[in-house]
Amino acid sequence: MSASAETATKLLAQIEAGTVAPDFSGYKQSSAKSLHAALCDSLNQHNKRYYEQDAPSIDDAAYDRLFRALQLLESEHPSLAGADSPSQRVGAAALDKFAQAEHLLPMLSLDNAFDADSLKQFDKRALERLKKSEQATSIGYVCEPKLDGVALSLLYQDGVLQRAATRGDGSVGENITENARTIDTVPLQLSGTGFPATLEVRGEVVMPISAFNEYNQRAERAGQKMLV
Repeated sequence: MSASAETATKLLAQIEAGTVAPDFSGYKQSSAKSLHAALCDSLNQHNKRYYEQDAPSIDDAAYDRLFRALQLLESEHPSLAGADSPSQRVGAAALDKFAQAEHLLPMLSLDNAFDADSLKQFDKRALERLKKSEQATSIGYVCEPKLDGVALSLLYQDGVLQRAATRGDGSVGENITENARTIDTVPLQLSGTGFPATLEVRGEVVMPISAFNEYNQRAERAGQKMLV
């Protein structure tokens, strides 16, 4: 670990504990860059523990201190506030009008299977196609409950989220990147190594019933349109 990295790590611990009030007005770019990387890494790890693993390692107050330090550092050094910074989840308004986004490959819906024979036929078709492409001779399946929501495509370049798009007509959807950035469980930057330079992740955006009801209660109080 370099001297600057050690200094950043020590300062992070002090900020997290609330023993120092961060002041970055005199920081040189090199020192600011090292501290910014450490702050982003720390916040990303805490986000992962909180939202993905349900095992937070610090309390909300400590997290808020780290987050405010990141915002303050980026206000002093705006060039550090990249698209993959945890600060980009907040501050930008979600959009209600969207540009078009063309999918790299058609984004199709899934077929239904209502009995065992349908599943066997699907397995047979999948094996035949894989054999033709010489990709596999057997298949392992992972099953999970089907949740109805909004189909979403997340496009990453070198591990950084570049675009989020709805299915649309399967070929062209709506670019909802700014809105997707507000979803805590959507990584702005992938962790780990070994992922492709261009990676597309497709899934379903769902809202728990409790959040759905809470949203409608707020909408009703504000005289806004409720969801059905």
